[in-house]
Amino acid sequence: ERQRFDWYWHANALNSALAPAARMIKPGSPAFCLIPEPVPGFVAAAFEACCSGNLQLTGLAYKDEQHPIQTEWSAQPANREVKKVNLHKIIREAIHSSLMHIGEPCRYLQLYTAVMASLSVNEAFPVSIQQMTYDLVTNIHEEILKVFADRKFLRRMDATTQDLVSGFWWLVQPEGCQASLADRVEKEVVNLLQKESEISTADVQQEMNSRFTGYLTPPAELVEVCLQSYAELDKAARKWRIRESEKYDSRQQDMADIQLQLLSLAGRLSLTADGDNPIDWLDPKTDASLVYRLFFTSSAGMSRWLAAETDDNIECVFLFPGSRSGLIRYKLDRDPWLRERVTQRWHFLKFRTLRELSSRKDISRDLWDLLIDSDPISQEDATQLSMFL
Repeated sequence: ERQRFDWYWHANALNSALAPAARMIKPGSPAFCLIPEPVPGFVAAAFEACCSGNLQLTGLAYKDEQHPIQTEWSAQPANREVKKVNLHKIIREAIHSSLMHIGEPCRYLQLYTAVMASLSVNEAFPVSIQQMTYDLVTNIHEEILKVFADRKFLRRMDATTQDLVSGFWWLVQPEGCQASLADRVEKEVVNLLQKESEISTADVQQEMNSRFTGYLTPPAELVEVCLQSYAELDKAARKWRIRESEKYDSRQQDMADIQLQLLSLAGRLSLTADGDNPIDWLDPKTDASLVYRLFFTSSAGMSRWLAAETDDNIECVFLFPGSRSGLIRYKLDRDPWLRERVTQRWHFLKFRTLRELSSRKDISRDLWDLLIDSDPISQEDATQLSMFL
């Protein structure tokens, strides 16, 4: 309670500087505001101060908790009307829309910022600081807490304390959401590398920032890991060049080869194959029951496969080029929902390992079951296997 009052006082202090400045400029004039070292209370204070100073939010860029939040505002007439709004609806829709659009679990600060922005755009804050009472601010905060406490709507993941900023937040029913931000950024980085003969990290980041705006601003680390997965860095020129093996025609040939190997291997394991991608392996000895579902891709894009409903009894295999290992590991580390989905009956198999298994004359169903996890994503995932297998 004391902390909330301190931020309420902070909003008043900010408004005392912003409001006079807003009155000095013409309506419609732009104003740019940085919120450094953002925490929920500071974000709320900044938005409350701007809105009660007759500034209208026109743009926002959120990168992560370590970077300033960038906001753009426009001066408004001082005599605008005050509307009565449905706080609960605005807050809930802001969170739902953000998560559906981002396509992956988010930190509390990111969703809290989205809520503040939506409340600003929907004119939920009063037109003057005198009307921004402590009771009004407390009521808004309590409505936010109610929405985050709704376990039919939101779920917490990886939380280590009761504090709302701990862990990640995700939808209880995420059906129909976008592919994950990480998967979309990867795709755009690859398209850019295919198009440019060489390009710097800064230019790639700038291009990604222009393609993914608002709450989708991609972390620099994500862009860097994507570049490392597909390209080589010329340290002298500080430019990235896509590897020959990662060029479109080469990877298309890989995909065709992998599909043929999966179809051929099914027969050698006394199974039948059905489908193109994923390919289902069926056991004719047990009424064509589905025993393996195999997804293969030249990327590290997993979210669309993992979002599909699969029977808990089916073994799923995700096949990928070995050069994608680091990016897959990074995505799993940053996304608790992905980790949750792959803990049960999911296997990761590199293209090279599939080729090695296919070349074995003694390959059998038992040997396949044993060796399918023999070449893990990273050394941390390694399991001890007999050197004589």
